Amino acid sequence: MNSNLINSPSPNHYYFALDEIGLLTPSICSNHMPAKPLQHILLAITIGHGTLWLDGISYSVQQGDCLLILPESQFNLLDLESTQLSGYWMVLRAFHAGEREPAESLSELLPYYKLISVQQISALEEIFTKLLAADRSETNLEQMKRQLMMLELFVLLLEHAKESQSYPDATEAVEGTVLYMQEHYREPITVVQLLRMSGVGRWQYSSIFQSITGQKPLDYLADLRINRAKALMLQSDDPLREIAKSVGFKDEYYFNRRFRQMTGLSPKKYVRMHSPHSSIQVWGGAELTFPLQSSKVVAIGYALGDLLALGVRPIGADLSLIGQQVVFRNELQNITDIGSRADERIIGTLQPELILHCSTHDKPLDTFSRIAPTIAIEKNASTYVRLRQIAVILGKQTEAESWIARYEKKAETMWRLLKPSIHSGETMTIFVVVGGRAFVMGNHGISLTLYHPLAFRPTDGVNRLIQNQIPFEALELENIAVFNGDRFVLLVGEDEASRFATNQLLNSRIWGQLRPVQNGQVIMLGAKWNFDDPITRERLLEELPRLVQFSCLA
Repeated sequence: MNSNLINSPSPNHYYFALDEIGLLTPSICSNHMPAKPLQHILLAITIGHGTLWLDGISYSVQQGDCLLILPESQFNLLDLESTQLSGYWMVLRAFHAGEREPAESLSELLPYYKLISVQQISALEEIFTKLLAADRSETNLEQMKRQLMMLELFVLLLEHAKESQSYPDATEAVEGTVLYMQEHYREPITVVQLLRMSGVGRWQYSSIFQSITGQKPLDYLADLRINRAKALMLQSDDPLREIAKSVGFKDEYYFNRRFRQMTGLSPKKYVRMHSPHSSIQVWGGAELTFPLQSSKVVAIGYALGDLLALGVRPIGADLSLIGQQVVFRNELQNITDIGSRADERIIGTLQPELILHCSTHDKPLDTFSRIAPTIAIEKNASTYVRLRQIAVILGKQTEAESWIARYEKKAETMWRLLKPSIHSGETMTIFVVVGGRAFVMGNHGISLTLYHPLAFRPTDGVNRLIQNQIPFEALELENIAVFNGDRFVLLVGEDEASRFATNQLLNSRIWGQLRPVQNGQVIMLGAKWNFDDPITRERLLEELPRLVQFSCLA
């Protein structure tokens, strides 16, 4: 056997069940194949040459070409030059050794939708001829004979598989389709097309895709399109049908329905609410016309970094707590400290025209609405959602979209450069110790940067938090194994209680037994990096290359 296949998956790790087999001619198409979920179709051309149309894509095929496809695929075989084009088709199931349930995918053994050119055509035809003529009885002897022939067939395919060592890992292959969707969302995209591109089985693909994006493929695609449509609706006067078409929707009616499902608003109402010189009802019932042409804004809580990223310096903010924790603490000149509890007397002396409330403290909002119009900004909303919401109020949409585009480009460039330092599908868990207490992070704070299609995956334990929209959870040391992954990030506050709690954690027997600790793959950072404002996230991109590569080498 070819020495290049020494480390390839072996057909001996599988056993095969041949469900159906028949002759393949130009009159046969997949509608006649009795394939069902967990079955796979193998096509083999043994005579002539011609064209195979598979899910709308054409393949030039000739003697010796074999192709593994999924049962949902639709295909037609065309003999345009009367070469007596023919071959064989089979429907099969594959089982991992020791497993009773069929394998969902064969992608670790052979790639889907990629032609494998077998040079030993006589050997290929001999195997199919024997299988076609084999006794179909279920005696142990006949089953063993068929099994040996199936193993012989897959060994032959493996020996002739082109670039067998370059088949992408399933997670890496699915990542590629996510990036493809981000770049080509305006074009028609189907799940079958994504499956074909990845070479991963449908059920495995769906599971990996959701672990990467948190969404099903078509929902993720609709999200990409609608987010782009939002920007276009606010930037141009083009008819809605043209905007819908330009972002990939076939018609305006479907666009309207999906837009309402995802935003809770009709497109027209969304535009009215986000257009210049619109008004919204703020806390206490007052009407506020926006965009607000003023910088007399007080930021309560975590909107400070969002405002600065938009070029707006608030007149007041919490500098005694938040201002001492963020990475940009030395850039807060000419901002009045309103205190960690948002002292309304100090705020009142500033005479603000707007108060942005983005905090968890328990003071009622009408305390502040008596001073100035007050708008609540969801603290746990993602960076992009918060930034865009504040940008609409202050007429800074251009600045917001410019930052988002710049950041996404920088992040993708950085993660591509770091790809050699990160194993495909590598998991990471993020812990933070603040105020003397330890927490595990969901999809919040630094997680928004580290959990990236080209970077790290959350562990199953963290996935539970993300799926239940829990931004973070108190960590019980005896349950920490639930969050065990390939790497850890440990963020530590600067206060004495946090340093003491961290030392206890690092010296504990349970911590020392965890895989990333034993492998030296723990990144320690200050808790200041656990903010997800635009300034922190952008500066984190400058720190990560050194930290990720150091962790990899450790």
